[in-house]
Amino acid sequence: MELFMLLVDPLQLDAPLLTTELRCVMEELLHEDAVILRQVPLTGGTGIVCDLPPHRSMEKLVARSRIQVSQVLAGAMIRAYESPIILRFIRQELVDTNLTAREFVTNRCSELLAQHPPQPRKDLLQSELEAYLHEQSFLHVDGFMQFRARAYLAELMQIVTRAIEEWRREQQFQEFLSLLQAVIYSQDVKMRVLHVIYDQRGLIGLMDEHLQSIHYSPIQQEELISTLIYLAPEQLHIHSPDLDKQLFSTMATIFQGRVRICTNCRVCQPFLDKISPNDYD
Repeated sequence: MELFMLLVDPLQLDAPLLTTELRCVMEELLHEDAVILRQVPLTGGTGIVCDLPPHRSMEKLVARSRIQVSQVLAGAMIRAYESPIILRFIRQELVDTNLTAREFVTNRCSELLAQHPPQPRKDLLQSELEAYLHEQSFLHVDGFMQFRARAYLAELMQIVTRAIEEWRREQQFQEFLSLLQAVIYSQDVKMRVLHVIYDQRGLIGLMDEHLQSIHYSPIQQEELISTLIYLAPEQLHIHSPDLDKQLFSTMATIFQGRVRICTNCRVCQPFLDKISPNDYD
């Protein structure tokens, strides 16, 4: 009995390796060497044909065989097709963007895929393969992956969509920073030097060039940035033993060329040493 025939594109999948993987699981399932797996030339690629020997529990054997075959196929197809499909989706969604944007989204997709275990995606694809093989014995692997694996493809599209949304938010943020930078350079300098003392508890101290306190209390990042823009210092000295990288990057972008940072100097260390837990109140 012919259980299935697969049409494999040799440019995408290694037919001999896939045949070996399928033979291993089928022989383990049957506990014998009677399963016949052979490769045949077909138009468009290589055919992999699986014949099952006569068996007294043929119906149960066929059902179990489909499960095993679907598992092997899902793993092999994900390894071969997932990255190219992601790239295809990115090209489709970012038609009018530059190479930098596509690189950002591609790298972010790779990060998102790495953050999520592949097993749920494999389970989705396996389920779709198993349902298909229940109805059909011939499977065009490339065609199935491109058009029939709807749930799996939708999962990949969600990842691409999320990466694109993050890229767009980043673009909007950078445009906002450029606007703030333009504001800074268009207004008159109000202070020669402004010292910003920032500790890991979120307490902010602002001092002028004479080390006279201007402000000292918990403050949100957005409020700090707006305050710095209002004060418009010629030089911005940031003192912190544990500065938030995003906050520093934002300030460095807005006050380009005006920012200096230190973690232990005659200005910041005494100031940080005298902070007590009661300063939260």
